Order: sequence, then structure tokens, then C-alpha cells
Amino acid sequence: MASVAVLPRLDEFALVRLVHDVVRPDGVLPAGSEGAIVFRHGDGEAYEVEFAAPFRDVVTLTAADLQA
Repeated sequence: MASVAVLPRLDEFALVRLVHDVVRPDGVLPAGSEGAIVFRHGDGEAYEVEFAAPFRDVVTLTAADLQA
């Protein structure tokens, strides 16, 4: 039987870090960029995360993209 990785459920307003670079129209949010979860879709299928640096942006990400 194969094991299934269980990703943590992250709460709204939690501070998180990107685990990889995310390319956006205004530039690249590098791995390690810190942001705050401003909205959780459903039971954590996706998260809206607001970043202030290196530029302001709100990005839809999954738990696999984030580190608490």
C-alpha cells in the first residue's frame, strides 16, 4: 500500500513562506518570500496569499507551495 502525504491545513492570517519561485506579471516572488494567508478555499484546496515584498501581490497557491 502506497503512503499518501498529508499536507497541513493552514489557517487564514497565518504567516507562510514560498518553497519555490513564483513567476508573476510584475516579477518573480523568490523562494523564501513571506506572506500572509488572506483567504482559504474550502478545506485548504488553495490559499490566497498576500505578499508585500519584493512587490505587492496576491497569489492563489496550494499547501504544497507553502511552508508554515
